[in-house]
Amino acid sequence: HPSRALALIEHGAGQTYRDVDHRGYAGGTGWDRLSLVLAPGPHAANAWRAAYPTLNVVEFGTFHDPYTARPLPKPVAFTFHWDCTITVETRTAWPDWQAEIASVAASGRWPLLGHWHPRWERHARKGGNRLAHWWTSLCVPHVTADTVFTDAGLLVADNTSLLFEFAATGRPVLCLNGRRYRRGVEHGLRFWSHPPGHVLDPGDDLAT
Repeated sequence: HPSRALALIEHGAGQTYRDVDHRGYAGGTGWDRLSLVLAPGPHAANAWRAAYPTLNVVEFGTFHDPYTARPLPKPVAFTFHWDCTITVETRTAWPDWQAEIASVAASGRWPLLGHWHPRWERHARKGGNRLAHWWTSLCVPHVTADTVFTDAGLLVADNTSLLFEFAATGRPVLCLNGRRYRRGVEHGLRFWSHPPGHVLDPGDDLAT
């Protein structure tokens, strides 16, 4: 009801994009009714405060107690953002890394886990989830995010809040760039001020 107070819990790590004004991202237009925002960190919180100066913004962070107490296991998990065309850095880098990942899978040096952004499931209505089919073709089990957190010792991904959440458990991450990503456009967080781990460019040796 329009007269009721409205609170919002910001999703993910709060990544924003300087060339995007969308209500799906922190500080986006269309949230004038908000009374309270719970933000996962200072980047998202500052975006909300800049866009809505009178809004009550509370930073709450993330906490993965069930995962941090576990010993680090061996599997390497991979995940990719869905091919969101809202801006260049929301596009998937999967095509740029297919050959490298296939080579790693074929080597058998490490057990692998496959994952994907939930929006890949939208493609199921348009001929199936291509990423799921690809993991199957490589004989890589595709798993939920919970399994990534409980079973993986390393997360490799292009653009996802899972990078920050996984790094918060004290385990390493590799950030995969795409050929289309623009080095000269500063968005903050993953691009490019605070990537949560080592960053690889297309053409780099993934196995090394």
